[in-house]
Amino acid sequence: MNTNALLLGASSEMLLLLDSKTLSIAAASPAAHRQLGYADDALLGRPVGDIECALTDLFFWDEMQSSATTLDAQSSYRKADGTVFNVMKSVHRTGQLGEYFAVRSRPMRAEQQRETELSTMASHLAATLEATADGILLTNNAGAILNMNRRFSQLWQVPGHLLTERDDTGILAFITNQLTLSDSAGSSDRPGSPDICLMNSSVDPTFEILHLRDGRVFEWRSQPASDRDVMIGRVYCCRDVTDRHRTQQELITAHDQAR
Repeated sequence: MNTNALLLGASSEMLLLLDSKTLSIAAASPAAHRQLGYADDALLGRPVGDIECALTDLFFWDEMQSSATTLDAQSSYRKADGTVFNVMKSVHRTGQLGEYFAVRSRPMRAEQQRETELSTMASHLAATLEATADGILLTNNAGAILNMNRRFSQLWQVPGHLLTERDDTGILAFITNQLTLSDSAGSSDRPGSPDICLMNSSVDPTFEILHLRDGRVFEWRSQPASDRDVMIGRVYCCRDVTDRHRTQQELITAHDQAR
């Protein structure tokens, strides 16, 4: 009994062995044939480009040729019938002389795919808004911080170690601790309570005026982030309006004194 063959046949992962020079398929698991819609051994000898159809795959293999470690990446596979689906693949060099690439791939779950898309959107958003005067923060549906621009961290003076450690709980606690009691408790003489929990399932936009202990005043807005009508996170926008707020208060005081 060939136990290696039994183990390979029982795997639900798509396993491919590629010639490292030509990138042609030297071996493929039953799951690879099954999930890609090819008959037994029909994948053998084909260039991996016959099934990969993401533009990023071209750059991936260029990077893989000079890599001595395992690389993970998102890819798109085309089935025998022409349909396309997204996968996460993990590739490392193998063989006595490193003459092969071993490829392990799994179809991406819908939730995982949305998370990846949101993360990509976060990167694009941060790059686009890096030069604005507003602080931008992006979270997923669970309230986890996916990205923020430098302006956001500067406005809230977030310590560098919290950013480096990606300590969402620490960042939230640091931000909340800067609010005056009336804002953080949602009581006292100022109406409303700030949307600082970062876990908001509402599809409606939000708006708050936040008063900080150091005297600054921020506008705090949020909008749901959606993908094909599915809410996948939330975008928060923070703006320093201290000067405008101070001018308004001075005008109100002057008006009251003139009465």
